[in-house]
Amino acid sequence: MRGVRFLSVALLVLGIAAAPTAAFAGAPHDARAAHPAAAPQRPAVAALPGDVSDFTFRSFNAVYHLARDANRHATLAVTETIVALFPQSDQNRGILRDIPNIYGSAQLQTKVVSVVDETGAAVPYTESDQGDTVELALGTEAYVHGPTTYVISYTQVDTIRHFADSDDDEFYWDVNGNGWAQPFQQVGAQVVVDPLLTSALTGHNACYQGAQGATTACSSGVVADGSTLSALTTDLAAGDGLTIAVGFTSGTFVDVSSDPNNQPDSGNSTPATPAQIAGVLLSLLGFPAALIGVISGVASRLPRTEPARGTIIPQYSAPDGMDVMVAAQLIARQATAVPAQFVSLSVKGRTRLLGYAVKNARTSDYSIQLLDPTGLDPIEQQVVDALFGEGAKPGATHDLHKYGDDALAAGLAPALATAAIAVDAYYDGHRRTVGGTIALVVTIALTLTALLSAVILGGFVGLVTGAVGIVAGLIGVGAAFLGFRGRKKLSDVGAQWNDYLLGMRMYLQLAEQDRLRVLQSPSGAERIDVTDGTQLIKLYEKLLPWAIIWGVEDQWSKVLEVELQRQNATPDFWVGQNAFSALAFLPLITNLGPATSAVPMTTSGTGGSFSSFSGGSFGGGFSGGGGGGGGGGGR
Repeated sequence: MRGVRFLSVALLVLGIAAAPTAAFAGAPHDARAAHPAAAPQRPAVAALPGDVSDFTFRSFNAVYHLARDANRHATLAVTETIVALFPQSDQNRGILRDIPNIYGSAQLQTKVVSVVDETGAAVPYTESDQGDTVELALGTEAYVHGPTTYVISYTQVDTIRHFADSDDDEFYWDVNGNGWAQPFQQVGAQVVVDPLLTSALTGHNACYQGAQGATTACSSGVVADGSTLSALTTDLAAGDGLTIAVGFTSGTFVDVSSDPNNQPDSGNSTPATPAQIAGVLLSLLGFPAALIGVISGVASRLPRTEPARGTIIPQYSAPDGMDVMVAAQLIARQATAVPAQFVSLSVKGRTRLLGYAVKNARTSDYSIQLLDPTGLDPIEQQVVDALFGEGAKPGATHDLHKYGDDALAAGLAPALATAAIAVDAYYDGHRRTVGGTIALVVTIALTLTALLSAVILGGFVGLVTGAVGIVAGLIGVGAAFLGFRGRKKLSDVGAQWNDYLLGMRMYLQLAEQDRLRVLQSPSGAERIDVTDGTQLIKLYEKLLPWAIIWGVEDQWSKVLEVELQRQNATPDFWVGQNAFSALAFLPLITNLGPATSAVPMTTSGTGGSFSSFSGGSFGGGFSGGGGGGGGGGGR
């Protein structure tokens, strides 16, 4: 599935909580659904006993009435029936419900109509506009106990997006969202389509369940009954969501969320001569010229790991004089730079990674604590300042947000820029390729053919009407010049560092016996006593950040786990609720990417949606990939 990549979410009732769920049942059907796949690992959710998050949900049922106004904009009336199961102790006063207010570039104009209980009696609530989300605080200051029902009604607009891969206008919607720290016994969705739109249904429907990004089809599939489509699942863990996708014929709705350019074609009322038509058609050669030029130019600029200059020697020690963020950019794995730096600071004893949230368990699963702010290199200092603020004292903490942190991302920008500048020093000149030269020659030839054909055959009319193709060709020529210039070439020093880092990857991927054999070699034996478990643990800890930049942190954290168990030891860089294990540690690394990135345009789980740029109605979607959803928690 394309596009991700990020970022975060509303759902509705199949009926009130007391109503039976049989409406979702039906005969087996062959509606198109996603191919089952293993759900991605879910970070541990911190809900400590006695915390307001320590409760569960019996059900979350959503009913969506989907219609269209006179201008073809989608209108949506939503009713969510949520049944919370609170403890009998005085812990909770109600729940929080975060309703996303944007979908892609569309403002959903969320308007809350009412909040009532199962009897229809009004439930007091406070509404807060958070920009991307509308936050509802439901209940009073009085404690609530046992099963408690909340029926939330609200309206939204522009909830439809057109997806090129399915060529459908899709109602691709997250029901409960992935932003809850509580499990759900049942989640259901019922989409009621306006009778005037029934003929536009394509029959392309799918549903997904699980953690953010899971492609597992929901247990019920999508059950279609005339203009009503339903989906149902049970036993969702904390962070799991249900997503439904319903396809409509392309053009049924206006797609505001993708901000499409629907400018009408401009026609020419004067009949064109055969020569003019030929000139215009030949001017279209500018488009393949543009394609070739852009591919050549982009290919010469795409980051990639450079091959070794000669034989690679396994390297088992962290390189002196190179920051891990610089190394990540040198080997073209920029996305790993920040997670690797966070772990590197902790392995060096400057910080400590915490396997729990210190301040807000609803928005974070992990934290980082400052231990020793001295002796940092310039990049490390910039990272520490971004996390804790300038002049922070030991003991300061920072919660790592689940779905993105704009302030932290902005603070880390100087460190990334410093690393990029440092990497530039390892390059010297450019290396031309035969492919880049051929692309430039072909692009120039096609563009000249397009231009001369339009002028000679079409004259002024051909030049004007074929201008778009000619301009495209000129753009392609410009891009091809970049490809002709060639890819940046590593200097001798840069190539030496690249070879060393490739040697580290080789060592990290070795089997245990081969790894120990390297350590017992004449050069290794001088520095590492393989019979000393403490030395091995320290070595494996120091290599963990480098395993992250090479993408082998999963297997390397298991190596560290085995050695820690063998020595009955605990690591200094990590504190969790249980002993160190790869199973507990790896979700932190997975979380560090989005946690240190700016919040996407919309983010499932914290308001908005992940806004996948691939459709879900053909079965290529995933949980959390649509609009709506959101999240919430206890209060």
